[in-house]
Amino acid sequence: MEILMLAVFALILLVQYKINNRRVLCAFLLIMGPYVAITLLNNTVGVAYDFYSIDDTVIGYITVFMCIFYLGSLAGRRLTMHRRLVPGGLAGVDEQSHSINLKWVCLFVFAVCLLRTAQLGVRFLQNGLSAMMADDFALFQMDGIVGHLMIWIKPLCAILFYEWMKQKRKIVYLLLVGFAGGLLASSFIKYHIITFVLLLYIYCCLKDHRYFFKLGVGVLILIFAVFILNYLISFVLRSMEVDSSFYLLHLWKYIAGGTINMQAVLSGPDSITLTVGQWLYDFFMPIPRMLLKGLTGVEDEINLFNPDMLAVGFNGEESNVVATLGYMLCQSSTLFAVAIVFLWGAVSEGVFYLSRAKTSDAVKSFAAVFFAYNTLSFFSSFFRLSGPWEELIMAFAIVWIFSYHKRTVNVPSVSPL
Repeated sequence: MEILMLAVFALILLVQYKINNRRVLCAFLLIMGPYVAITLLNNTVGVAYDFYSIDDTVIGYITVFMCIFYLGSLAGRRLTMHRRLVPGGLAGVDEQSHSINLKWVCLFVFAVCLLRTAQLGVRFLQNGLSAMMADDFALFQMDGIVGHLMIWIKPLCAILFYEWMKQKRKIVYLLLVGFAGGLLASSFIKYHIITFVLLLYIYCCLKDHRYFFKLGVGVLILIFAVFILNYLISFVLRSMEVDSSFYLLHLWKYIAGGTINMQAVLSGPDSITLTVGQWLYDFFMPIPRMLLKGLTGVEDEINLFNPDMLAVGFNGEESNVVATLGYMLCQSSTLFAVAIVFLWGAVSEGVFYLSRAKTSDAVKSFAAVFFAYNTLSFFSSFFRLSGPWEELIMAFAIVWIFSYHKRTVNVPSVSPL
């Protein structure tokens, strides 16, 4: 079954390569590629470390949904093809860019980083390090207005990183990006820093396709490194010692757990089935919940999709996350699942194509955030949280705010006397 899945994936990618002006980077690869890679690696290497194999039923679902996703992406491309690509867009290189006020971007990013540093400093002085580490590092988490501001500067950091890639002498851009990255990592919530790294990478790729291969291996290594450092630092702070195999097992559980768990939540005693209405409520309520809490202080804690900790192997590793494809199947209508995957493909390709058709850095920033979270769909459905929705909206808004907006004035021509 793995061979069939790989063949279908390769065939679709080849077709897309031809359509995409002989460029590998596309929405299909960013979102569906990880499912294929994880399945193959888990069923060849992961099982050697006593992880459960991803069975043929799940592989069959992935293969069929890949095809549906791609059909949706063709529809999305068709709907957006009236948008003319920017010069260099077909070649995958955006030579034009709206002017960004980089000076003000630097000042804003630096100011927010100082606020986050002050927040951590005040909490340390008031509570001490031991109290800050209690309840799984609760006082290290980003909350309040500072937490929102940290979300807002992530797309701005992507712009600074890209500008540094073009002008290596502008070391201050890299220092600010590193400062912000360190503070995001200080929350000890792994997806904060992982999506940050992916955002930097994908934004650079959307601006210049050549970075897809230039930065690809380095980005993978960096993501693995920050994952391990996250655990290592937390253990050092708590004076804990663990076997070195812990890091490898937890890393693979984090990567493959959501896909392995698809079988458990689709059938058997741990299966979850929501009505279509419940599924829509669960997926689209994060922003209304956030607004409700902000306006009234009342928090809607209804969570309709909440899997128990499920074993992902014979080695004792457990996970309560489910890949987005599995989440889409955990409702009562197969037809609805097909429609949602088709729509997912259409929206994804539409966002990708528009990011090439538009010179606006705000559009590219929006697309980079969109794909940073969707690339991680193999892990979980991040858009069930309010943070990614806020980041997606602000990725466009905050970049637009820091852009120069030149006003064109039409001066009537005057005939010579």
